[in-house]
Amino acid sequence: MSEVRHDWLSDRWVIFAPSRSERPDEYKAVDQRHRDLTLALEKSNPSLTNCPFCVGNEEETPPPVLTLGDDAVESQCDPYESRGGRGEDRWKVRVVPNKFPAVIPVDPHGTLLSVEENISGQWKKDPSTPSLQNAMAPILFHRRPLLGAHEVIIESPQHLVSATQLSLSHLESVFQAFQMRLSHWRRHPSLQYAVVFKNCGVDAGASLVHTHSQLIATSFVPPEVTRVCHRMEQFRQQYDRCYECTVLAEEREKKDRILLDSEEFVAFCPFASSLPYAFVIAPTQHQPRFEDLKPPHLQMFAGIVHRLLSALESLLPEQSYNFVLHTSPFHDHWNRSYHWRFEAFPRLTKMAGFEWGSDCMINPVLPEVAAEQLRKAASLSTPNKASLAS
Repeated sequence: MSEVRHDWLSDRWVIFAPSRSERPDEYKAVDQRHRDLTLALEKSNPSLTNCPFCVGNEEETPPPVLTLGDDAVESQCDPYESRGGRGEDRWKVRVVPNKFPAVIPVDPHGTLLSVEENISGQWKKDPSTPSLQNAMAPILFHRRPLLGAHEVIIESPQHLVSATQLSLSHLESVFQAFQMRLSHWRRHPSLQYAVVFKNCGVDAGASLVHTHSQLIATSFVPPEVTRVCHRMEQFRQQYDRCYECTVLAEEREKKDRILLDSEEFVAFCPFASSLPYAFVIAPTQHQPRFEDLKPPHLQMFAGIVHRLLSALESLLPEQSYNFVLHTSPFHDHWNRSYHWRFEAFPRLTKMAGFEWGSDCMINPVLPEVAAEQLRKAASLSTPNKASLAS
Protein backbone atom coordinates (compact mmCIF):
# COMPACT_ATOMS: atom_id res chain seq x y z
CA MET A 1 0.00 0.00 0.00
CA SER A 2 1.41 3.39 -1.03
CA GLU A 3 1.82 6.16 1.51
CA VAL A 4 3.65 9.43 1.99
CA ARG A 5 5.70 10.19 5.09
CA HIS A 6 6.87 13.61 6.19
CA ASP A 7 10.49 14.33 7.12
CA TRP A 8 10.12 17.20 9.53
CA LEU A 9 13.77 18.31 9.41
CA SER A 10 13.95 18.77 5.63
CA ASP A 11 10.22 19.57 5.34
CA ARG A 12 9.88 17.01 2.55
CA TRP A 13 7.39 14.28 1.82
CA VAL A 14 8.69 10.85 0.77
CA ILE A 15 6.54 8.42 -1.21
CA PHE A 16 6.74 4.76 -0.20
CA ALA A 17 5.39 2.34 -2.84
CA PRO A 18 6.48 -1.24 -1.99
CA SER A 19 4.67 -2.75 -4.99
CA ARG A 20 7.05 -0.92 -7.36
CA SER A 21 9.82 -3.38 -6.44
CA GLU A 22 7.80 -6.18 -8.08
CA ARG A 23 7.75 -4.63 -11.57
CA PRO A 24 9.66 -6.42 -14.37
CA ASP A 25 13.07 -4.99 -15.15
CA GLU A 26 14.79 -5.80 -18.45
CA TYR A 27 17.92 -3.97 -17.29
CA LYS A 28 18.36 -5.32 -13.77
CA ALA A 29 19.74 -8.77 -14.57
CA VAL A 30 22.10 -7.54 -17.27
CA ASP A 31 25.76 -7.67 -16.30
CA GLN A 32 27.55 -4.43 -17.16
CA ARG A 33 30.02 -6.27 -19.42
CA HIS A 34 27.22 -7.64 -21.58
CA ARG A 35 24.67 -4.85 -21.28
CA ASP A 36 25.23 -3.27 -24.69
CA LEU A 37 25.02 -6.59 -26.55
CA THR A 38 21.98 -7.79 -24.61
CA LEU A 39 20.06 -4.56 -25.03
CA ALA A 40 20.86 -4.50 -28.74
CA LEU A 41 19.38 -7.97 -29.07
CA GLU A 42 16.33 -7.00 -27.04
CA LYS A 43 15.75 -3.93 -29.18
CA SER A 44 15.87 -5.90 -32.40
CA ASN A 45 14.03 -8.99 -31.14
CA PRO A 46 11.31 -8.28 -28.56
CA SER A 47 10.46 -11.99 -28.34
CA LEU A 48 13.60 -12.38 -26.23
CA THR A 49 11.82 -10.59 -23.40
CA ASN A 50 8.20 -11.25 -24.39
CA CYS A 51 7.54 -7.50 -24.28
CA PRO A 52 4.13 -6.81 -22.70
CA PHE A 53 3.77 -3.57 -24.65
CA CYS A 54 4.04 -5.12 -28.13
CA VAL A 55 0.99 -5.70 -30.31
CA GLY A 56 -0.38 -9.19 -29.72
CA ASN A 57 0.60 -9.13 -26.03
CA GLU A 58 -2.28 -6.92 -24.87
CA GLU A 59 -3.42 -9.54 -22.38
CA GLU A 60 -0.19 -8.91 -20.46
CA THR A 61 -1.45 -5.48 -19.39
CA PRO A 62 -4.65 -4.30 -17.68
CA PRO A 63 -7.55 -3.29 -19.96
CA PRO A 64 -6.91 0.08 -21.64
CA VAL A 65 -8.43 3.31 -20.41
CA LEU A 66 -7.74 4.92 -23.79
CA THR A 67 -6.76 3.73 -27.25
CA LEU A 68 -6.01 5.97 -30.20
CA GLY A 69 -6.18 4.62 -33.74
CA ASP A 70 -5.04 5.91 -37.10
CA ASP A 71 -7.90 8.36 -37.54
CA ALA A 72 -9.63 9.05 -34.23
CA VAL A 73 -10.21 7.92 -30.69
CA GLU A 74 -11.19 4.27 -30.78
CA SER A 75 -12.04 3.74 -27.14
CA GLN A 76 -12.05 5.72 -23.95
CA CYS A 77 -13.55 4.19 -20.84
CA ASP A 78 -13.49 4.45 -17.08
CA PRO A 79 -10.11 3.47 -15.59
CA TYR A 80 -9.80 -0.07 -14.21
CA GLU A 81 -13.04 -1.02 -15.97
CA SER A 82 -13.30 -3.02 -19.21
CA ARG A 83 -16.27 -2.39 -21.46
CA GLY A 84 -16.52 -5.32 -23.81
CA GLY A 85 -13.14 -5.25 -25.48
CA ARG A 86 -9.57 -4.18 -24.94
CA GLY A 87 -9.23 -1.90 -27.96
CA GLU A 88 -6.39 -3.90 -29.53
CA ASP A 89 -7.54 -3.63 -33.14
CA ARG A 90 -5.48 -1.10 -35.10
CA TRP A 91 -4.35 0.74 -32.01
CA LYS A 92 -1.69 3.41 -32.38
CA VAL A 93 -1.33 4.62 -28.79
CA ARG A 94 -2.61 2.65 -25.82
CA VAL A 95 -3.00 3.88 -22.23
CA VAL A 96 -3.30 1.30 -19.44
CA PRO A 97 -3.24 1.43 -15.64
CA ASN A 98 0.22 0.63 -14.26
CA LYS A 99 0.28 -2.91 -12.83
CA PHE A 100 2.68 -1.72 -10.14
CA PRO A 101 1.32 1.72 -9.19
CA ALA A 102 3.13 4.20 -6.98
CA VAL A 103 -0.23 5.33 -5.56
CA ILE A 104 -3.45 3.78 -4.24
CA PRO A 105 -5.72 3.88 -7.32
CA VAL A 106 -8.81 6.04 -6.97
CA ASP A 107 -12.16 5.32 -8.51
CA PRO A 108 -12.67 7.53 -11.60
CA HIS A 109 -15.71 9.14 -9.95
CA GLY A 110 -14.13 9.76 -6.55
CA THR A 111 -16.11 7.13 -4.66
CA LEU A 112 -13.05 5.97 -2.68
CA LEU A 113 -13.15 8.95 -0.33
CA SER A 114 -14.72 6.78 2.36
CA VAL A 115 -11.96 4.25 1.79
CA GLU A 116 -9.39 6.98 2.42
CA GLU A 117 -11.09 7.76 5.71
CA ASN A 118 -11.14 4.08 6.65
CA ILE A 119 -7.47 3.70 5.80
CA SER A 120 -6.60 6.73 7.90
CA GLY A 121 -8.60 5.28 10.78
CA GLN A 122 -6.79 1.96 10.54
CA TRP A 123 -3.43 3.68 10.57
CA LYS A 124 -4.29 5.58 13.72
CA LYS A 125 -4.72 2.19 15.41
CA ASP A 126 -1.52 0.78 13.92
CA PRO A 127 0.64 -0.35 16.88
CA SER A 128 3.78 0.47 14.91
CA THR A 129 2.78 4.13 14.96
CA PRO A 130 3.96 5.97 18.10
CA SER A 131 1.19 6.68 20.62
CA LEU A 132 -0.62 9.93 20.00
CA GLN A 133 -0.35 10.56 23.74
CA ASN A 134 3.12 11.75 22.87
CA ALA A 135 2.55 15.32 21.70
CA MET A 136 5.51 15.15 19.32
CA ALA A 137 4.43 11.96 17.53
CA PRO A 138 1.96 13.58 15.09
CA ILE A 139 4.66 16.06 14.09
CA LEU A 140 7.66 13.74 13.84
CA PHE A 141 5.87 10.68 12.42
CA HIS A 142 3.26 12.17 10.11
CA ARG A 143 2.04 9.85 7.38
CA ARG A 144 -1.06 9.41 5.25
CA PRO A 145 -2.29 7.29 2.35
CA LEU A 146 -1.38 8.44 -1.15
CA LEU A 147 -4.37 8.23 -3.45
CA GLY A 148 -4.14 8.89 -7.16
CA ALA A 149 -3.69 7.33 -10.57
CA HIS A 150 -0.68 5.77 -12.28
CA GLU A 151 -0.93 5.06 -16.00
CA VAL A 152 1.39 3.90 -18.76
CA ILE A 153 1.17 5.50 -22.20
CA ILE A 154 2.37 2.83 -24.65
CA GLU A 155 3.52 4.92 -27.57
CA SER A 156 3.58 2.32 -30.34
CA PRO A 157 2.38 -1.22 -31.05
CA GLN A 158 5.79 -1.91 -32.61
CA HIS A 159 8.84 -2.65 -30.49
CA LEU A 160 10.48 0.75 -30.86
CA VAL A 161 12.90 2.04 -28.26
CA SER A 162 12.65 5.81 -28.72
CA ALA A 163 9.91 8.34 -29.40
CA THR A 164 12.15 9.71 -32.16
CA GLN A 165 11.44 6.55 -34.17
CA LEU A 166 7.79 7.60 -34.40
CA SER A 167 6.47 9.69 -37.28
CA LEU A 168 5.50 13.25 -36.45
CA SER A 169 1.80 12.44 -36.77
CA HIS A 170 2.24 9.45 -34.46
CA LEU A 171 4.11 11.52 -31.87
CA GLU A 172 1.30 14.06 -32.08
CA SER A 173 -1.12 11.25 -31.16
CA VAL A 174 1.03 10.46 -28.13
CA PHE A 175 0.75 14.07 -26.97
CA GLN A 176 -2.98 13.98 -27.68
CA ALA A 177 -3.20 11.01 -25.30
CA PHE A 178 -1.32 13.08 -22.69
CA GLN A 179 -3.90 15.83 -23.06
CA MET A 180 -6.88 13.50 -22.79
CA ARG A 181 -5.67 11.71 -19.67
CA LEU A 182 -4.60 14.95 -17.96
CA SER A 183 -8.03 16.43 -18.71
CA HIS A 184 -9.70 13.30 -17.38
CA TRP A 185 -7.89 13.39 -14.04
CA ARG A 186 -8.15 17.18 -13.71
CA ARG A 187 -11.92 16.70 -13.39
CA HIS A 188 -11.55 14.20 -10.55
CA PRO A 189 -12.82 15.63 -7.22
CA SER A 190 -10.14 13.95 -5.07
CA LEU A 191 -7.02 14.78 -7.10
CA GLN A 192 -4.95 17.96 -7.12
CA TYR A 193 -1.97 17.37 -9.40
CA ALA A 194 -0.64 15.26 -12.27
CA VAL A 195 2.62 14.95 -14.16
CA VAL A 196 3.54 13.15 -17.38
CA PHE A 197 7.10 11.91 -17.73
CA LYS A 198 9.35 9.57 -19.70
CA ASN A 199 12.25 7.47 -18.44
CA CYS A 200 14.42 6.49 -21.40
CA GLY A 201 17.31 4.18 -20.52
CA VAL A 202 18.44 2.42 -17.38
CA ASP A 203 20.10 5.47 -15.80
CA ALA A 204 16.85 7.42 -16.25
CA GLY A 205 14.85 4.84 -14.30
CA ALA A 206 13.39 2.79 -17.15
CA SER A 207 12.60 -0.87 -16.54
CA LEU A 208 11.25 -1.76 -20.01
CA VAL A 209 12.85 -0.91 -23.36
CA HIS A 210 9.65 -0.46 -25.42
CA THR A 211 9.02 3.28 -25.82
CA HIS A 212 6.46 4.50 -23.30
CA SER A 213 5.66 7.37 -20.97
CA GLN A 214 3.85 7.52 -17.66
CA LEU A 215 1.30 9.70 -15.87
CA ILE A 216 0.98 9.95 -12.11
CA ALA A 217 -1.85 11.94 -10.54
CA THR A 218 -1.90 12.54 -6.79
CA SER A 219 -4.29 13.62 -4.06
CA PHE A 220 -1.88 16.35 -2.96
CA VAL A 221 0.41 18.86 -4.66
CA PRO A 222 4.05 17.85 -4.01
CA PRO A 223 5.92 20.44 -1.92
CA GLU A 224 8.44 21.29 -4.67
CA VAL A 225 5.60 21.93 -7.12
CA THR A 226 3.84 24.06 -4.51
CA ARG A 227 7.04 26.03 -3.94
CA VAL A 228 7.41 26.70 -7.69
CA CYS A 229 3.76 27.78 -7.89
CA HIS A 230 4.25 30.20 -5.02
CA ARG A 231 7.41 31.61 -6.62
CA MET A 232 5.58 32.16 -9.90
CA GLU A 233 2.69 33.84 -8.06
CA GLN A 234 5.11 35.97 -6.06
CA PHE A 235 6.74 37.16 -9.30
CA ARG A 236 3.37 37.97 -10.86
CA GLN A 237 2.24 39.98 -7.85
CA GLN A 238 5.51 41.88 -7.61
CA TYR A 239 5.98 42.67 -11.31
CA ASP A 240 2.48 42.15 -12.71
CA ARG A 241 3.95 39.76 -15.27
CA CYS A 242 4.23 36.01 -15.75
CA TYR A 243 7.66 34.71 -14.73
CA GLU A 244 7.99 32.32 -17.67
CA CYS A 245 6.80 34.91 -20.20
CA THR A 246 9.47 37.27 -18.86
CA VAL A 247 12.20 34.63 -19.06
CA LEU A 248 11.24 33.75 -22.63
CA ALA A 249 11.38 37.41 -23.67
CA GLU A 250 14.83 37.82 -22.11
CA GLU A 251 16.16 34.60 -23.64
CA ARG A 252 14.85 35.58 -27.09
CA GLU A 253 16.61 38.91 -26.72
CA LYS A 254 19.97 37.43 -25.63
CA LYS A 255 19.79 34.46 -28.06
CA ASP A 256 22.89 32.63 -26.79
CA ARG A 257 20.91 29.90 -24.99
CA ILE A 258 18.13 29.62 -27.59
CA LEU A 259 17.79 26.35 -29.49
CA LEU A 260 14.77 27.21 -31.57
CA ASP A 261 12.55 30.29 -31.70
CA SER A 262 9.21 30.30 -33.51
CA GLU A 263 6.07 32.38 -33.20
CA GLU A 264 4.41 29.72 -31.03
CA PHE A 265 7.24 28.08 -29.04
CA VAL A 266 10.70 28.78 -27.69
CA ALA A 267 13.25 26.09 -26.86
CA PHE A 268 16.28 27.01 -24.78
CA CYS A 269 18.85 25.76 -22.26
CA PRO A 270 18.00 27.42 -18.92
CA PHE A 271 20.40 29.95 -17.45
CA ALA A 272 20.86 27.91 -14.25
CA SER A 273 20.42 24.36 -15.55
CA SER A 274 20.96 21.77 -12.82
CA LEU A 275 21.93 19.09 -15.35
CA PRO A 276 24.12 19.31 -18.48
CA TYR A 277 22.31 19.66 -21.84
CA ALA A 278 18.93 20.13 -20.19
CA PHE A 279 16.50 22.12 -22.32
CA VAL A 280 13.01 23.55 -21.99
CA ILE A 281 10.25 24.07 -24.56
CA ALA A 282 7.51 26.56 -23.65
CA PRO A 283 4.70 28.34 -25.51
CA THR A 284 5.33 32.00 -26.30
CA GLN A 285 1.80 32.92 -25.23
CA HIS A 286 0.81 32.52 -21.59
CA GLN A 287 -0.90 29.18 -21.10
CA PRO A 288 -1.16 27.38 -17.73
CA ARG A 289 -2.34 23.97 -18.97
CA PHE A 290 -0.79 21.76 -21.63
CA GLU A 291 -4.23 20.19 -22.13
CA ASP A 292 -5.48 23.46 -23.65
CA LEU A 293 -2.98 23.40 -26.52
CA LYS A 294 -4.96 23.49 -29.79
CA PRO A 295 -4.43 20.82 -32.50
CA PRO A 296 -2.41 23.01 -34.92
CA HIS A 297 -0.06 24.02 -32.11
CA LEU A 298 0.10 20.46 -30.82
CA GLN A 299 1.37 19.43 -34.25
CA MET A 300 4.05 22.13 -34.12
CA PHE A 301 5.01 21.11 -30.61
CA ALA A 302 5.40 17.47 -31.69
CA GLY A 303 7.74 18.58 -34.47
CA ILE A 304 9.93 20.58 -32.09
CA VAL A 305 10.12 17.77 -29.52
CA HIS A 306 10.99 15.23 -32.22
CA ARG A 307 13.71 17.46 -33.62
CA LEU A 308 15.35 18.30 -30.31
CA LEU A 309 15.17 14.79 -28.85
CA SER A 310 16.72 13.53 -32.09
CA ALA A 311 19.48 16.12 -31.67
CA LEU A 312 20.03 15.01 -28.08
CA GLU A 313 20.29 11.36 -29.13
CA SER A 314 22.66 12.28 -31.94
CA LEU A 315 24.89 14.38 -29.70
CA LEU A 316 24.87 11.83 -26.86
CA PRO A 317 24.31 8.36 -28.40
CA GLU A 318 22.87 5.66 -26.10
CA GLN A 319 22.62 8.18 -23.27
CA SER A 320 19.71 7.80 -20.86
CA TYR A 321 17.42 10.80 -20.49
CA ASN A 322 14.13 11.92 -18.97
CA PHE A 323 11.50 14.33 -20.04
CA VAL A 324 8.84 15.90 -17.83
CA LEU A 325 5.72 17.77 -18.85
CA HIS A 326 4.99 20.43 -16.23
CA THR A 327 1.35 21.54 -16.34
CA SER A 328 -0.60 23.57 -13.80
CA PRO A 329 -1.96 21.89 -10.67
CA PHE A 330 -5.67 21.28 -10.78
CA HIS A 331 -6.72 24.34 -8.75
CA ASP A 332 -7.57 27.31 -11.01
CA HIS A 333 -5.94 29.64 -8.50
CA TRP A 334 -2.61 29.21 -10.30
CA ASN A 335 -3.83 29.96 -13.84
CA ARG A 336 -2.66 33.58 -13.96
CA SER A 337 0.88 32.81 -12.82
CA TYR A 338 1.61 29.23 -13.96
CA HIS A 339 3.06 28.68 -17.46
CA TRP A 340 3.34 25.08 -18.70
CA ARG A 341 6.67 23.80 -20.02
CA PHE A 342 8.33 20.67 -21.35
CA GLU A 343 11.72 19.80 -19.85
CA ALA A 344 14.22 17.20 -21.12
CA PHE A 345 17.54 16.30 -19.50
CA PRO A 346 20.13 13.54 -20.15
CA ARG A 347 21.51 11.66 -17.17
CA LEU A 348 25.19 12.41 -17.62
CA THR A 349 25.97 13.24 -14.00
CA LYS A 350 25.11 11.54 -10.74
CA MET A 351 24.39 12.97 -7.33
CA ALA A 352 27.47 12.42 -5.18
CA GLY A 353 28.29 13.34 -1.61
CA PHE A 354 28.39 17.11 -2.05
CA GLU A 355 25.08 17.19 -3.94
CA TRP A 356 23.34 15.03 -1.35
CA GLY A 357 24.84 16.94 1.54
CA SER A 358 24.25 20.45 0.23
CA ASP A 359 21.23 20.01 -2.08
CA CYS A 360 23.27 22.01 -4.60
CA MET A 361 23.97 20.51 -8.02
CA ILE A 362 27.26 20.73 -9.92
CA ASN A 363 26.84 21.12 -13.69
CA PRO A 364 30.05 20.63 -15.73
CA VAL A 365 28.60 22.10 -18.95
CA LEU A 366 27.62 25.76 -19.32
CA PRO A 367 24.14 26.14 -20.86
CA GLU A 368 25.54 28.44 -23.56
CA VAL A 369 27.92 25.65 -24.66
CA ALA A 370 25.17 23.04 -24.44
CA ALA A 371 22.88 25.21 -26.56
CA GLU A 372 25.51 25.67 -29.24
CA GLN A 373 26.18 21.93 -29.47
CA LEU A 374 22.48 21.04 -29.51
CA ARG A 375 21.82 23.61 -32.24
CA LYS A 376 24.52 22.04 -34.38
CA ALA A 377 23.16 18.54 -33.75
CA ALA A 378 19.69 19.77 -34.74
CA SER A 379 21.08 21.57 -37.81
CA LEU A 380 20.07 24.92 -36.33
CA SER A 381 23.26 26.82 -37.02
CA THR A 382 22.18 30.14 -35.51
CA PRO A 383 20.04 31.05 -32.50
CA ASN A 384 17.86 33.28 -34.64
CA LYS A 385 14.28 32.43 -35.53
CA ALA A 386 14.22 29.06 -37.26
CA SER A 387 11.67 27.21 -39.31
CA LEU A 388 10.83 23.64 -38.49
CA ALA A 389 10.84 22.93 -42.20
CA SER A 390 14.52 23.77 -42.52
